[in-house]
Amino acid sequence: MNKPQILVVEDEAFIAANLTQILTSLGYSVHKAVARGEDAINSVKIQKPDLILMDIELIGALTGIETAERIRAISDIPIVYLTAYSDDVRLKQAQLTEPYGYLVKPVHNRELQATIEMALYKHEIDKNLRQSEEKYRSIFDNAVMGIYQVSKEGRFLSANNHAAKILGYESAEELIQSITDIGTQIYKDPETREIEKRILLEKGVLENFEVLCLHKDGHTVWISLNERLVRDAEGNILYHEGTSENISGRRLVEEALQEANKKINLLASISRHDIKNKVVTIHGFLRFARKTKDIDAIQPFLDKIQDSAKAIEHQIDFTKDYQDLGMKSPRWLNLSNMIILASNPSIHITDETGSLQIFADPLFEKVMNNLVDNTIRHGETATEVHVSVTTGKDDIRIIWTDNGVGVPAEEKEMIFNRGFGKNTGLGLFLIREILAITGMTIQETGEPGKGARFEIKVPNGKWRKGDVT
Repeated sequence: MNKPQILVVEDEAFIAANLTQILTSLGYSVHKAVARGEDAINSVKIQKPDLILMDIELIGALTGIETAERIRAISDIPIVYLTAYSDDVRLKQAQLTEPYGYLVKPVHNRELQATIEMALYKHEIDKNLRQSEEKYRSIFDNAVMGIYQVSKEGRFLSANNHAAKILGYESAEELIQSITDIGTQIYKDPETREIEKRILLEKGVLENFEVLCLHKDGHTVWISLNERLVRDAEGNILYHEGTSENISGRRLVEEALQEANKKINLLASISRHDIKNKVVTIHGFLRFARKTKDIDAIQPFLDKIQDSAKAIEHQIDFTKDYQDLGMKSPRWLNLSNMIILASNPSIHITDETGSLQIFADPLFEKVMNNLVDNTIRHGETATEVHVSVTTGKDDIRIIWTDNGVGVPAEEKEMIFNRGFGKNTGLGLFLIREILAITGMTIQETGEPGKGARFEIKVPNGKWRKGDVT
């Protein structure tokens, strides 16, 4: 084991020499003693001793206490003070520099050795403790989930930056200073906070508790909490501590898939019902046809049968469009890319949506395709489409306009009904169903005779601006 290296800072040459001799005899390695504070600082920079014996009264511009303060600023070296005085004033001044010992001259060998050994031991403990604290602080600050402590009254006692980021705050400090009652300032429904506290009181822990919270900018985020109740030795509640995770993305996907499953079941039920009705119709006309001996009289029945068969064919074709509805998780889609994919040479599209992304079912591409197809089929004179975005308080609106003939006032709602229209009447119906999976709606708001105008309303939380991810 290497000998501890000691630096003696003493302006009395005799005392310095005596201390050096004693320290050497005790097994320590001793650097050349210095008498001035400035020399002590230089020696620390060059030699890096393990401990300093510092006289409080030194010659030169710096006292021992002032020298100790400067050394502490540049190096972590334990300092033991030496002094010929034991008055309270000097003692209090020395304590401000957090020394590891305080010896009154003349110093006895056993007392000197005990003080040095205790100082070196305590310094090693302190260093390990600081390293442990720094490691914990690094884990705390850089964790990929929120970590926090909350008082009984609902104030943040501590938090890491990720906990603040989840709620839209720049730093943990801003979060702690801004929030005085999480029940009313963070929780969308304050009653949820009361439920949380009741569970903690009953069980002591809270696992995967999902809470709808208020983001700093006003929108809501879903957060999953895991907490425990911390008590003192007498059982009194001190605070809650736990972790938080933003699960808004997962909730969006779950809600969208649930909505998609509902729509698939509904559309499948409607399809079965419609096809069955058409089959019943075909059977009916076949019975009539069999009873009719006149070939000419049979023709109208055959026409009806053919119409029903075509209707069934259209229905089957439509099921191809929606069979994948909800099969894939909704994701963030770049609107401009969807518009490009839907482009048709016969229609000029002006896109002013920028970098807008929307959270939608992957079938959203069919929304754009069907809007283009609707313009071509029903616009008659339409040659241009203009797509833009307006921002409201609770949503944004994607505005799709063309220069065709527009939609008659009495048909504005009916065009979204299944089966309405000049062709199958399924395109706009399918658009509405795809949009509804992630909470979007569509309506026609154009002026009849001046072109169609479709508004797609996208609620907050389902749109964002940025590059494609």
